[in-house]
Amino acid sequence: VFGDTKAEDYFSDELLEAGIFDMIRSHKYDTTELADAINKACGKNIHGMLSEAAKDLNSDISQKLLKACGMCNLTRDWKPKADILLLYNPNDDVVPHLNFVSFVNGMQDNCQGKLETRKSTVTTSHTAACADFFARMILGGYK
Repeated sequence: VFGDTKAEDYFSDELLEAGIFDMIRSHKYDTTELADAINKACGKNIHGMLSEAAKDLNSDISQKLLKACGMCNLTRDWKPKADILLLYNPNDDVVPHLNFVSFVNGMQDNCQGKLETRKSTVTTSHTAACADFFARMILGGYK
């Protein structure tokens, strides 16, 4: 699908020059340190991370990415039989709230069990909400 396109083609010069890929490959940095380095180099907006071609939905590399995402869509034709509880954080800094809404809207027709959504009790960040979610799951806080 990607042909001769490299991962680096999708990212801004600021991100590439900051050495983020080297940091990731070194396995010496945790996600907080990586996020801090990305934010310092590119700001907290994903557009600062992307190359101009990646931001252009009509460009060759964007079309390749969209095609690959469609081929790897885990929810396409997924019809879960079990009940599903989805938690969301309206202030999520990783998963935009509109993505959550779009997923829920798509699942309403496909979920054969009960589909329930709840706002996370922690809404400061994605990482904090995830930590709260997993702690509650382990301790039986969600029934």
